[in-house]
Amino acid sequence: RIASTCGGDLDRVARALAFQLTTRGTPALYMGTEQGMTGEEEPENRADMVFGPHPLKDLTRELLGLRARSVSLRKGRTRLEHIDDDLLVYSRITDQESSLIIANQAAAAVTFPRPEDFPKVAAEAYQVRGVGTMDTPPHETLLAPGHSVSVWIYRGAMAGPLAARAAARTRTRQVTLIGSGLPLGEGDRAAWVGADPELGQWIPERGIPAVASKGQVSAQVTLTEDRVLNGKWIVLSAEGDVIWQPGPNTYSLVRDLPSEVTVEWPGG
Repeated sequence: RIASTCGGDLDRVARALAFQLTTRGTPALYMGTEQGMTGEEEPENRADMVFGPHPLKDLTRELLGLRARSVSLRKGRTRLEHIDDDLLVYSRITDQESSLIIANQAAAAVTFPRPEDFPKVAAEAYQVRGVGTMDTPPHETLLAPGHSVSVWIYRGAMAGPLAARAAARTRTRQVTLIGSGLPLGEGDRAAWVGADPELGQWIPERGIPAVASKGQVSAQVTLTEDRVLNGKWIVLSAEGDVIWQPGPNTYSLVRDLPSEVTVEWPGG
């Protein structure tokens, strides 16, 4: 259960629900989530339902109501605006309405610059910082408090052109990835592999082959600018083994990347 995954921190559960109910796809809530029920292994994760008042139930009801009222949260195309270790900013866009969501994992508040193709003032605005009802932030400024998920909804005639402008920002971009320090032996090959179909979907044999030159390797990837480059180097040994680059994946919004990106193999 999500409450166990969050270490029993119901404020984290509240923010996770706010993210789930503002992102794309059909939300699936396991029974008891709205009651803060815990349980990791069998049979605790299938314990009998607990009924009664609970602040998470009230918040879940509010978030479901917000999603039901907002066509952009239900059906909008997703456009990533920014991503780093602490901040995820994305918009949901239709011809009738647009929404902008900021998930701030850091302790400090963040003011995010309004995307240039968005209206100046939101019709509705909500913030979830923890268990309890949603707060109402300023409609004009994209100010996201620490440890919060904030939603701004824009409606009216100005929202119509957004879908066309969003489509224009999906043009492709080619990025050259340069690797150094890879443990390549005689007969070994290097490749870049990642989550996208174009990057092999984490299947080593489907990764993008790298070219070795002067102690480095390079691979060219082509993705649309609104996608996230998410991947790492692998070494395919002459014996058929796969050596994965240690540590976390490299990830960044494609349109924020320079034309060349160096990704070093740790300890290489």
